[in-house]
Amino acid sequence: MATTAESDQSAGQEVNWKKEDKAFQAKRTSEYYDPCQEAANKSIRCMNRNGGDRDMCQDYFQYVDRPTQPTNTCPLNEALISLLLARPEELTVSTENRAYRDCKKEWMARRKAQSKSWFS
Repeated sequence: MATTAESDQSAGQEVNWKKEDKAFQAKRTSEYYDPCQEAANKSIRCMNRNGGDRDMCQDYFQYVDRPTQPTNTCPLNEALISLLLARPEELTVSTENRAYRDCKKEWMARRKAQSKSWFS
């Protein structure tokens, strides 16, 4: 069962996508519209705020698969990797700070689903 926070978050995301759909439909044919421009702007602002340190802005970038085995035998690395693997809930991307590529992929999937349903 979804908690109220999860339902509020999904409702907020749905309202956001409806707003993006309206803006996309209202644009002229020759205009370029990026529904994920907000995600791109947030990542750039974070990079500027932190002096270009990408590690400080990981919420705004695509996550890379973590190795299941440590690449070297440093005990600190092994402890860190085991800690990260034990806490996957901390590594999820929230909907408001999702990476640009995730946002774009979701947008394209929604547009594709909408165009398929039009002729069905």
